[in-house]
Amino acid sequence: MKLRRNVTRLSDLGSEKMTLEFAQNASKFPNEQIMFSFLNTWSQSAILINELLRNIKDIERKFEIAKKIIEIAEPIDYAVECLKWFDKVSVDSKPKEFALLENS
Repeated sequence: MKLRRNVTRLSDLGSEKMTLEFAQNASKFPNEQIMFSFLNTWSQSAILINELLRNIKDIERKFEIAKKIIEIAEPIDYAVECLKWFDKVSVDSKPKEFALLENS
């Protein structure tokens, strides 16, 4: 929680590096079985990744980092957890790669 309070102070590069480190080391986070699963360490770290991604202003770069997070997240369940928390992007701000998906 302390990290989340200071997340807006990080630069784009700092945010990028931290998201990738969290994704690579997710297997070290406890995944406690509690009533409200979004309160456990596992989910809170995925929420932190989402908040760090918000710091990255370039939408194309943000999309590339989000893809990288999904690729390197270990274990794969953590990639799914991150996907749950990724912000929805507006139609106007979607990277060009989305157009390929929508037109196929």
